[in-house]
Amino acid sequence: MKRYLLYILLIIPFLSGCVSDDCSDCVDMAYDTRVRLKIIWPSNLSTTKSAESPELDIHDFTLFVFNEDGSLNTIKKVNSPTFSTTIPYSSSVTMNVTSTAKTIYVIANCSDLLSNSPTSSIATQVRDAMANPLITSLKNLFDSTLAVDYDKIIENGSLVHSGKGDIVSAGESNPYNYVSTINIKPIVSKFDIKVSSVTGTTPPDYINCIDNIDAFVLNSRSKAKLFSIPTIANINSNYIHGSYESFWNGYGQNNFDFQNSNSTSNTLSGNNLSLNTTTLSIYSPENDTILGNGHKTLVVLKIKYKMRSIEGTDEVFYRFLTVPLKPPTDPATGAIISTLSNKRGTRYTINFTLSGKYFGAMSPLSSMMQPYSPLPSKTTKNLIYVEPEDYSKVKSSVWK
Repeated sequence: MKRYLLYILLIIPFLSGCVSDDCSDCVDMAYDTRVRLKIIWPSNLSTTKSAESPELDIHDFTLFVFNEDGSLNTIKKVNSPTFSTTIPYSSSVTMNVTSTAKTIYVIANCSDLLSNSPTSSIATQVRDAMANPLITSLKNLFDSTLAVDYDKIIENGSLVHSGKGDIVSAGESNPYNYVSTINIKPIVSKFDIKVSSVTGTTPPDYINCIDNIDAFVLNSRSKAKLFSIPTIANINSNYIHGSYESFWNGYGQNNFDFQNSNSTSNTLSGNNLSLNTTTLSIYSPENDTILGNGHKTLVVLKIKYKMRSIEGTDEVFYRFLTVPLKPPTDPATGAIISTLSNKRGTRYTINFTLSGKYFGAMSPLSSMMQPYSPLPSKTTKNLIYVEPEDYSKVKSSVWK
């Protein structure tokens, strides 16, 4: 009799609620109830296949849901997601979470994220955090330290995207139907660099003396952070530069306001650009100028000139055309509204125009480097200064 009474007491809460899996008709209960979470993904960047930027293709994504206390609620991985055909592109996922669910994080294009033997940087960090008995360390990892080195932004062949959102009530009649809207972005920005000449007006002898054109990036951060705004730890991550040895050659230990100047990366540089045809794409982590105005991300064009002297020998010298990526300003007031020199999820199209207009300023004692001169020990009276706007144009847009 006592056992029968205990059985009755145990099933009363379920009889007073409902038995359907999604609890669409459930009343509010004192204990955790499994609810249905619908995630709407407005990917304004691309569908799963992007005609403009194939690196934005989304092959898979993993959802991490955390409770209010930071503990893990649910994980779900979606392979080969289906997106809507209209803008904003969206992908809806239905999953079960408990009523304590609060925050959701998404990592896309990290195919081995839940693997037992991951090889990617992100998956390895997540696995190690989940192995910690204090599972809240996973959310701490996401909020504070989860970042990828500049040369590992492509995991298993795909560019990594990420996003974060809160799980909020959609205000529907069903109190157990929650909707979370999450905007995803690539974890880096993109520089598309192109060099052209002015058709019909550029002197042929000027073009013919250009022996080689290279490009590189200075003042990129060494890590790309996946979630939230940059923290102090992320802001202070090392600077990394493209191949720039010749930029320093012959000028001694000059102060260019760069940190970690011995760190170079071929990932942040490109060689042998062709006039009017080649577009060089470089991917760079977000950079904050909070350490000072001299730490903007710089995109540099390195031009090698070879000229025949009267004596019949080749004279070779280099010039550097430089574009500083400036923090955004308010169009109305001109005030700086952000300290970000380059922002993740942004595509910077940089067109350098070689017109020959300043060919007379190309002597070895001249400078076309802005804001830093190859001869910083000289005064401006010894240099011929050319504004970057005279030879370059920068356009920023949402990467899509």
